[in-house]
Amino acid sequence: ASDEAKLQPKTAAGFSKYAAAVEARRARAIANNEPFLQFARHSAAEQARIMATLRRGEVFVERAATARDQASNEIAVEGGLVNHWRGTVFVPNVRLDALLKVLQEPQSDKHKQEDVLSSRVVSRDGDSQKVFLRLRRTKFVTVVYDTEYDVEYRRLTPDRALSNSISTKVVEIENAGTPRERALPEGDDHGYMWRLNSYWRYQQTDEGVLVEIESLTLSRPLPAIIGSIIRPIINSTARESMTRTLASVRARFSS
Repeated sequence: ASDEAKLQPKTAAGFSKYAAAVEARRARAIANNEPFLQFARHSAAEQARIMATLRRGEVFVERAATARDQASNEIAVEGGLVNHWRGTVFVPNVRLDALLKVLQEPQSDKHKQEDVLSSRVVSRDGDSQKVFLRLRRTKFVTVVYDTEYDVEYRRLTPDRALSNSISTKVVEIENAGTPRERALPEGDDHGYMWRLNSYWRYQQTDEGVLVEIESLTLSRPLPAIIGSIIRPIINSTARESMTRTLASVRARFSS
């Protein structure tokens, strides 16, 4: 692979700094009793509009603002690109306990997300899990990854919970599903996805549970000459992936 698609230590460190800033902001918001879900920060009219969208069974997805350091400067990740998105879905007629219980189990084939080829819980320790997912991502090409995550669930109040899913391993699989299948060296591949962190929040309402995800994906930077052409494709891919993830959560409870 070309140097461009090698994950440099400075890029990995930059992503860690970016993720830490996001995690600190999220923890601060809870400590300061700020709105639990992002859409609750919008105006009342905008909240009503978003809620109507969610009640129709649609997913609300938006680009998240770039993370900032303590001096309020945007954090740039040298040698990499962070795709930072947020999405919300409404799961009607379900209680938070039931939702969390189901989400902590691997998906059955019936509701499997189309980009999750297989999943299993590798180990459990109380509210923490190590989870394996084989993912398929389609941009210009279809790429398959074997990924592992540390996932932790936390109940804040009877009607609020959160979970964080932090990638610990992302390996690109060449010729997946064929006799020539092989794993490329971690961080020395096509560079479409080097890290994937997801931060989830769950809020019980009278009618069901609101589920929100904030996700960070690290990939190689875009070549300047074609960046303007490719960026919209990458954005739409990120948006579609977020939409599929949330839609599959809703589908698991609407059968």
